[in-house]
Amino acid sequence: MEVTIYLLEDEGIRSKTTRFPFKTEATLKKHLTSIYGSANMDKVEWDIIEPEEEEGLEEIEEPETEIGSYLKRKMRRKK
Repeated sequence: MEVTIYLLEDEGIRSKTTRFPFKTEATLKKHLTSIYGSANMDKVEWDIIEPEEEEGLEEIEEPETEIGSYLKRKMRRKK
């Protein structure tokens, strides 16, 4: 899976896109916890990049800001 990782630092948000050999988000979370530590996981966000859809009709979405995307992910995790 291809993932963009966002690390919230005092200087701002740092991001990095990487490929991981994982199939589930739970495995990805365990791996990121081993890298950043469980105490720092509240500063780590990620966005799984979905593969391109095949040709045909596509849903048009409005562009989001970086902060708006971050807040939506936070709200989804707390449910």
